Amino acid sequence: MNDALAAALPFLGLLAPLAGSPGARGGEELELGPAARRAIALLRDSRLPDAPATEDTVEALSLVAAASFDDLAGVLVERRLPPLTEGQAPQTLSIPQRAMILDAVADLDPALVRSRVEGLLDGRDDDAARAAAVDLRAAAGEARDLAWMVAVLKPAQSPAPGPLALEAYERGLQRLLGRDPRAYEAAAEIWRRGERELLPGLVRAIGAAGDPAGLPLLLKVATWDAQLAPLAIGQVRHVGPAEDRAVNRAFGDLLRRRLEGDDAGQRRMAMVALAELGDFNALPKLLDVLEEEDGLERDALWSLRHLTGMHFAEAPRWRRWYAAELRWFDEEYPRVVYDLHSLDPARSLAAARVMAQHRLRRHELATELARALDGALRVHRTTLCAGLEALGSERGVPSLVRTLEDPRPEVRAAAVQALRTITGESLPADAEPGRRELGLEP
Repeated sequence: MNDALAAALPFLGLLAPLAGSPGARGGEELELGPAARRAIALLRDSRLPDAPATEDTVEALSLVAAASFDDLAGVLVERRLPPLTEGQAPQTLSIPQRAMILDAVADLDPALVRSRVEGLLDGRDDDAARAAAVDLRAAAGEARDLAWMVAVLKPAQSPAPGPLALEAYERGLQRLLGRDPRAYEAAAEIWRRGERELLPGLVRAIGAAGDPAGLPLLLKVATWDAQLAPLAIGQVRHVGPAEDRAVNRAFGDLLRRRLEGDDAGQRRMAMVALAELGDFNALPKLLDVLEEEDGLERDALWSLRHLTGMHFAEAPRWRRWYAAELRWFDEEYPRVVYDLHSLDPARSLAAARVMAQHRLRRHELATELARALDGALRVHRTTLCAGLEALGSERGVPSLVRTLEDPRPEVRAAAVQALRTITGESLPADAEPGRRELGLEP
């Protein structure tokens, strides 16, 4: 037996009990099949200095993923790649290589993946096998697969989940949340059942998914679980405000109360979260913190700048600006909104220019400008696009994308520039590609 085959035997011997592969028959030596050799070669080549692009490797790997599924499962369990040639050493599976395997499996038929994964745990109940099973099931799964994952992690009369399985559960839940919006309700069921070992990973997975759809569940955790509340609040900066503004208001109320506490770390997280939610009701308290000498002045300044888009340095200047903005909203705002939506082009244009100069409640201002941009008047659209760019609120994004269909090139150019400023993306100047890039429906 040559050295390469001897080094491969631990992997190949593992695969037979895991997936029901035949193993050695009649004393014959085990060998990797063509599909498995191709898969292992692709993964090994991904570590080379001149490696192909990751997406190219995943695409090639997906072509052989079904035929090499059992072998790839064994690689995930062992967390090593077997040698392919004599004298070649096994290679530790890297995090990017693991992600490539799972991305390739994601392209397979979910029913096929479910049937193949079922055999993974036959005769095994160790942490590594559970982790591999959860990773694979989640890769091609949907919301209903989450219940299976939990059952694998916490089977009756079995040890508690180990660190590898818990990490796989967190990764897998993040994938499911990205693939199937219904997974948020499935995740909420885990929360309702009080699966304590699984809740920290659940909260982190919601943050890693980066979808505002996760904010309602984060709000529940922050409200009812004192132990996990700081972790939940820390995810707000990743998911941003929810579509349901009542959720944002409720979260803002909770966060403003936390600014009254004594824990500097929690106050710091609350300020970041309030800025991300666009909670202008927090401005008075943020200004108070800016004037306090308790080490949180820089955090308050960051939050004020992020919230408003203004860049003052000293508290007195912030106070003067805030008083002027409050006065304008109280005395002028109703009339300006009326003019913006009037049928008089000159009055509407003047109102749009005035609104673009204000930053207090800028998301509300952006909503009004977006309504005008979508309105029937269809004049001074370039100015409206520039106003939305100045306000920097994502509430204007859908209207700006629709404006990419305007027949006038100067209007389309203004919309593209505004979208690029607001989203930070290098977007195409066409409506349908722009929607796809931003994850909006055509």
